[in-house]
Amino acid sequence: MHQCLHKELIPVEKNTLLFSIIIPAYNEATNIVDTVPMLSDALRAESIPFELIVDNDNSLDETGDTLDIQKSSEWTTPCRVVSDSPNDVIHCNRTIEEG
Repeated sequence: MHQCLHKELIPVEKNTLLFSIIIPAYNEATNIVDTVPMLSDALRAESIPFELIVDNDNSLDETGDTLDIQKSSEWTTPCRVVSDSPNDVIHCNRTIEEG
């Protein structure tokens, strides 16, 4: 017989957890420029602590170059960029789609 152990849950103060938001980006050079600042502005407006991670999933367009330029000069939001190589087995947006 399986016995479930219950522990009392301690409530966490509102918005004290850091949210990691992963943005899959495949051929998103034209969209990513506005997406990151808009998302960060919305999260800041709600006082939600966050980090943004953009996964450049082997884009065939200028997504990688755009991310490099934006990250180094124009975005005021700290943002991590992960770039998959063609030989990677798991790709973020494909993993999410396939469940």
